[in-house]
Formats: sequence, C-alpha cells, structure tokens
Amino acid sequence: MKRILTRESYLRELNLKYYNKYTGVDPINEEAPFANDAPWGDTLIGRLINSFARKGKIAFNKRRISGLVSRLKAIFDEMLETGNIDISDEDIKFLKTSSLLGVLERQVREEEDVDVLISTTTDLIDLVSSYDFEFQEEMLKSLNDFLEYLKGLKKDEPSEPSTDNENPSEIFYKQSKLFLQSVLDLHMMIKQNVVRFSSGDGTQVGTNFDISKFNEIKSKYERAQQKDKLALLKQLVQMCNTGLNTFKAKKDTANINLFTKYLNDYSRLLKKLSIQVGKEYIYTNKSGEKKKVKVISVTHDTEVGKDKKWLTQDDIKKTTLAKDTISVIYQDKNGKYTSGSPGVAVNFDGLSPVKESLLLEGEANITQVETHSKNAWKKVITAYNQSKIASFVPQIEELLKTSIKDGKDKFLQSKKDIIAICKQSVLNKSTVGKPISFDDLIKEAVNINDVSKSISLFGRVLLSYKEDMGLTGAYGSAISPLKSFINSFTELEKTLPKIKSESNKEEVKESISKYDSFILLREKNEYSSQITEKFDEIFTEDVKNYFTITEEKISDFNGRVKKRESMVFTDADPIIEIVRLFNRAWRIHTPGVIPSGRTNGKVSNSVFREYEDLGERGGTPNDPGSGPYRNIELYEAWFEAVQDILSDTKYRPIFSEEVVFRFKNIETGEDGDSIPKAGKILLKFVNELLSDTKMYKDGAMTKFIQEYFNLDSKVITIKTITDPQFPNDGKDNAETSSGVKETNVIFKKIEQVKGIDFAGNDLWKVFTERRNRDDFKNLAFRLKVKKDDTVSSYYCVYQQTSENYPIVIFRTDAFPFDLTKVSSRDIPRNIDRLIKTNLASLPKSGGFLKKGSKSLFRYVDLSDPGESKVNNSSGKNRIEYEIQEIEVLCIVESGEPYLDLDNYLSILKSDITRGYNIALNNIKKY
Repeated sequence: MKRILTRESYLRELNLKYYNKYTGVDPINEEAPFANDAPWGDTLIGRLINSFARKGKIAFNKRRISGLVSRLKAIFDEMLETGNIDISDEDIKFLKTSSLLGVLERQVREEEDVDVLISTTTDLIDLVSSYDFEFQEEMLKSLNDFLEYLKGLKKDEPSEPSTDNENPSEIFYKQSKLFLQSVLDLHMMIKQNVVRFSSGDGTQVGTNFDISKFNEIKSKYERAQQKDKLALLKQLVQMCNTGLNTFKAKKDTANINLFTKYLNDYSRLLKKLSIQVGKEYIYTNKSGEKKKVKVISVTHDTEVGKDKKWLTQDDIKKTTLAKDTISVIYQDKNGKYTSGSPGVAVNFDGLSPVKESLLLEGEANITQVETHSKNAWKKVITAYNQSKIASFVPQIEELLKTSIKDGKDKFLQSKKDIIAICKQSVLNKSTVGKPISFDDLIKEAVNINDVSKSISLFGRVLLSYKEDMGLTGAYGSAISPLKSFINSFTELEKTLPKIKSESNKEEVKESISKYDSFILLREKNEYSSQITEKFDEIFTEDVKNYFTITEEKISDFNGRVKKRESMVFTDADPIIEIVRLFNRAWRIHTPGVIPSGRTNGKVSNSVFREYEDLGERGGTPNDPGSGPYRNIELYEAWFEAVQDILSDTKYRPIFSEEVVFRFKNIETGEDGDSIPKAGKILLKFVNELLSDTKMYKDGAMTKFIQEYFNLDSKVITIKTITDPQFPNDGKDNAETSSGVKETNVIFKKIEQVKGIDFAGNDLWKVFTERRNRDDFKNLAFRLKVKKDDTVSSYYCVYQQTSENYPIVIFRTDAFPFDLTKVSSRDIPRNIDRLIKTNLASLPKSGGFLKKGSKSLFRYVDLSDPGESKVNNSSGKNRIEYEIQEIEVLCIVESGEPYLDLDNYLSILKSDITRGYNIALNNIKKY
C-alpha cells in the first residue's frame, strides 16, 4: 500500500518484507498497522485508499498508448470503489493526496524511472492546487521545486517521436547501435550460411508458410477497392514466393503448380498496377528493339488536346484500351515529348523501368521472383566479401559491448566512435556507388573512416532491397537483420540533418557530450541516491506528518464514511482525468503531420502507408501536405483498447442508468442539480471522445463537458482539461482537428431523399433489378422493424449483390465503421463488442425491403459464421421482419446518400476478414 507511514509502521513493514524474503515464511502479524475490528483492506475507508493507491502506483508513460490505457483502467477501477462510498470531497482529496504522496516516496526509494516520477509529481501538484489545507502553499513549493529538479535530470532524455521534439543526438545514437548490431547479425548469418537455396547447395529456407494468412490476404484483395489493391498485391507476390519455397522443399507438386500460377498472375497484375502515368519506361517490341516512352494513360486511347501539350487536362480520352495495353508516347526525333510525339497503345509486358534496381541487373522477368532472390543474395555475398567487413567485426563488437563498468573514459569514447562511424556511413551514400576499388578506398591504418567505408560498400547492396522487400521472402531468419539495417539507416539519414552542420562542430560536440554524460548517469544508475537525497531535503517533516495516516485518523474516517445504495459521483476529477487522457491519446495517434526531416516533408512509401489523411486526401509520399494525418496503428490500438474496457462487464455498473452525477457549485459550495442516468451519459461521452473529431475542435471540449455533465464553467477550462505535463495538447489538437474534413450527415426517410430513384422506395428492387446497383455500394440505412410487438433499429450497409442475393452488414446498436469523418447527432457511436456484427442476405427473387413490407432475412454472426449458426434461431434458416421505416444516411448539404462508410472498425477487421466469405456462402441458401 503506497502511503506515508509512521516510523514504527515503516520499520514493522520492512521487517515483514525481509523476513518473508529470506525465510519464505509469512509471519503472523496480529497487530498490523491500522488494525481494527475488520481487516484493513475490507473496510470502506481501506478499500477507498487502496483504490487511490493502486491508480497512483501504476507507472505509466504518458507518451505511449499502452500507458494511457493502463491509466484509463485505473480511473474506472477507482470509480467502482468511490461511487458506492458516501464521503466528503475534502476527505477524498486528503486521502488522494496522502496516497499519492506515499506513492511518490515509494517510487523514489524504489528507484523508479524519472519519467514516472515526473508524472506522479505533476499529478500531485494538480491535486494539491485544488485542495485548500494548512500546508498547501508549503507543499506546492516543495512539489514544484522537486519537479524542476527532475526536469533538470531529464533535459537530455528523448521524447516520443510522434509527439515531442527529440534530442537528435540521442536518436542518432540509439539508431546507430541498432544499425551496427544489424551488421553483426548479417555477418553471423552469412558465416553460418543461413540463407540457402534448393538447387543442390543446402537446405531450403523460408519454409514457414501460413496458407490461411495467404487466403485471407487473397480474399481481401478480391474485395478491395482499386486504390487499395497495389499494397495487397505486393503482399501476395511476397507470400507466393515464400509459399513456393515451402512447397518445393516438401516436394508438394500440386501446390507448386498452384502457387506458380498465383505468382505469375499476381506479378503481372502488380506490374500493371505499378505503372505510373507521366513516368518514363523502356519499351521492348516483339523484334527486341528498345525505345524510351512515356505513359499517358492506363485506361484510354488518348490524343493531345488544344493546348498541344501532353499530360494536361486538355488531353482527349477516346476509346477504352484493350486488355493488357496502355497508352504511351514516343520521343520525337530530337528526343523530346511534344505534340508531334506519336501516341500508341502497347502491351504493358514490354515495359521496364528506365533505371533498374541494383539488385535486378540483367533480370527482366518479374515473375522469376525466386531467381531474383537468389541473384540478389549472391550480390550480398559478393559485397560482403569485397567490403572485408568481417575484418572489422571485432572492433564493432567491442564498441557495442563497452559499458560504464569498463571505465568512464572508455565508455564515452565508445559512444563517440559509434556515432562517428554511422554518421560517416550516411555521408558515404553519395560516393560509394562510384567504381572505386576497395584497395584505393581503404588506407593502411585502421580508423573510424575505414569501418564506415567497409559498411558502406556492404550496405550499398543491402539498401537496394528497400525497392522490393518481397525479395527477402526466401531468406528465413536473415530477414530481420536485413530489415533492421534498412530501417535504422533510414532513421539515421532522417536524423543527421537535424544535428548541427559541420560549420558548428563545437556545438555538435557539446550536444553529443551532454547526451553521453546523461547515458553515463543512466547506466551507472546514480539518479536514485541523488533523487532520494533531494526528496528528503525538499519535503519537510511538517508536510509528511500532516499526511501520515495514523490509527486515530483511520478510526475517525471510518466513523464518517458509509456505503451508498447506488453509485453517486460528487467529484468531477474522474471526468477531467478521462478528458486529459483522451487529449493525450489524440495528440499521439493524430499528430497532424507525418514526422520527416526531408524537404517538403517527403517520406517513403511504406511510412506514408502508415498514416491516414483526414483532410482533402491530396498528399503523396513526395509531398504529404498538411493532412492532417493520423497514425493508423496507434489509433487502432487506442480504439480497440478503449472498446475492450467499455465492453468489460466489470465496468458495467459505472455505465448503468442508476448512476448519478451531482457536482458542487464552486462559489456556494452547495450540491448542484443531480444528473440522472449519468452512466449512460458517461458511456456516450467516452464514445464521442473516441471517434468524434468535433470534440477536439477549439472550445468544443469545454462546451460538451458542460452540456453532458452540467459542470461549473469555472471548473472547465482549456487548462484544466489538458495534462499539466503536456500543456499544449488542447491547443495542438484544436489546430489539428480544424483541418479534418468532416461530412455533416443526417438520416432521411427514404421517400424524402430527393434526386434518387429508389424503385418505389423498395431497396430490394434497387439491389437486384437495377443495372447501376454498384452505384449504391456502401449505402447506409437504418431499418426500424417490428418483431413480437417490439420496434428495434438495425443499422445496415449494403455490400454487394452476389448471385442475385442482396448482401448487407448490420448491427443493432451502431454502424460497425469508423465514423471519424462524419458529424451527426443522429448516429450512435457506442460499439459494444458483445453485440454481434452480422452479414445478411435477402431473397434472390420475390423479395421486398420497403416500408410496410414483411422482409425475409438470413443472417450470421461474422465472428462465428458456421452454417449451423445462421440466424441462431432454433434451426430456422430465415427470419421475417415487419419494416416500419427505412431511413437513408444522407449528406446534409446536398441531400444525397452518403456512400463512404467503407473502413471497418479495427476491433472488427479480423472477424470480417476471416468470416466474410464463409458467411457469404452460408447466407445464400434460401
């Protein structure tokens, strides 16, 4: 239990701790601290203090999503305890302060990380500032002095890349160690001949192949929109290559033939989709003649327009191109592309890039992936031998293993050498491609530059894999260090410009020296004694004694507290803490811009795919623009974790209709009006925070908190709802969210939707008889249906018509799609994981889906789509609903249907991907 202890209690606890540690026996302690007629933890006040202590002691990093999730759970755990206990707000603040101060002291003495100490101290300052007591001013001074001291220790430490400014020297040093370690790992794998091929030179590698994963990606590709197909094709080609290696090793002829066909088909498709309009290629005709051409269209025969310039808006699209052909123009006699350049349709198989990858020299057939992998690895071996990197391995190993135990001077020198080697390796990138021999490159003496040059000669081939990581599919355990080499080098390139230029060498040296000194302190672990001394120096005995929980105070508290029949919250702190966590999470997963140190914010294709453009979607990897951008993986991790918490039955009491909020008026001190059904309001509020962009717009958060919880406006300011450790979160989030392109939507009765012919307002006819039914893909609508005298709402999205069966996805509580980009008070956002997401079909003939009709549905839960689960209704293979109303989700401005609900929620993606095809087959059996 983290609390301030009396000296006697502390010694007793210490004795118990070490008695158990060295004897393995739990001693009987009949007179434990704060003992009374019930065990300490079972009393109301004991449970209350335990809940505060548990939350306070959670060592969480506010710069990481995982840390925020842990804290959110702790807040809800605390609410479970405090909601049922009737106690004054002043007593709660005293107990919280005592518990948190005890947590801080324990963290100090247990040598907790400085980041955690800063977080706990910041929370304490925030708590004490709102608590009027005798030693408030003195304690605030102590806490602020301690916080400044801790920040002084941390001034050279890193911050999260996506959220805060980092020390470039520190980033560079961390990446340098990863970079050099990857060199050592690759050296070891080459020496041990880990990568072998089945052509008589050893054991086949890459034999771990997940065919179910392949089928999942294959299914996803077949249903994907055109804009998403390229990335999926690249995965499929890589997986086909790995599968072929696996089946060849097993001599599985059937699968060898099947995956050879897959590889050829997908490779051709990948090549076609990779062809870019406006880019130059080499075209080889049937006679073998090669000419340079420029692609002008991949869909239509095209003529130059009135402006007499190619690739402008004036270009005239004529007939649709034949299959496997694209439209190109040749250079004129002067080698230029002009209006006189002839435009022709050619077979795309004849195109190849003007500049082939270093790895694929002499290889023209993209379907020969295995051959490419072999040839590429041979080049790696050649580069390894020519670079003589093996001779420098002992030196690199020595640098990486050097620690403070080897002496301060040696330790600091090793860090400087590591940074210098990797810095030079980055600078060498522009020169190593020249045809210079190793003997000329490397001088007689071995120095830092020699190691860098050797790494560069080796790395010039390794870095070429970046163009096509699919080649690594057959390399088994060598894939990891190869990727690490490429990724760490990319980070080094990105970070180096941030380190001050050569004209400012002394400042660079000073920056590196500061970081080295910081590392020295960290590894020597000298912070603990310094921090402990500072803590004891700053916090006076008066403050400690005031918050020491004695047996007398416990007895006094137990006489005042009592249990409530239902949950009532009179303290707004949990609401404020929840908002702060969501503000922090938004800042982490939606930074606005994609981190980059290159001109115009340029990033690689792979990095660009890690982010989603929430703006006008006009960005490219070469020029991402202002976005704003959201990191897909971080957002989905936060969304899924929060939904897990909200769906946990443990926390259901907090969100029930019986919960009441009743906050005090700051000026009068009297209780405010009670807010009934507050649990449901809290659940709705959290779901809005999770997925509604408008909550983060300038001034919106305070407005919604007041609207939802009737809190005093003096309590809710941009300052109070922002974590004190990150005071700019609110302002930065407001700026980022202002750039999010939101569409205002509303449900309209189908007969009120203008400009759309819904075939007599019968959606079944639209989905089965209309030739343009594909135009209605992702049509979102709400069905109000009557069943057993009960009217319920179903939220549906049309998917496709398969074999004339209309297919829709539906849920009873909300659309199972990401709603970040829509704004509407009509759409519920509470996605309960316990409620099923269903795939449903309507009859292929004789069906109805209109107001007043009785419509037949056959449906199945996508998470468990077996045929026996269809309808889950005593063996019935279909069910009848009486349609009371059909409402279509429409754009407010135009009145037209909104058709962009296509991004499934992260918590449902795996279920939908895995179960869609099985469910589809099982619901088409009327």
